[in-house]
Amino acid sequence: MQREEAGDGVDTFVVFLSALLKEADELLSLGIHANTIIHGYYLATNKALEIIDKQATTHKSGF
Repeated sequence: MQREEAGDGVDTFVVFLSALLKEADELLSLGIHANTIIHGYYLATNKALEIIDKQATTHKSGF
């Protein structure tokens, strides 16, 4: 099964989320408001999706 060989992304997601939470905790300790941090993550998400869309290619399946 392909998922066993390549992984299902859960470990990557957990590591990535952990890094985001750690950084958010540090920003909170600097006195930055939670809504400002959330808005920054929102903007970063939209920018990442924009970049992914620009780099995406269409895959033609032989099936």
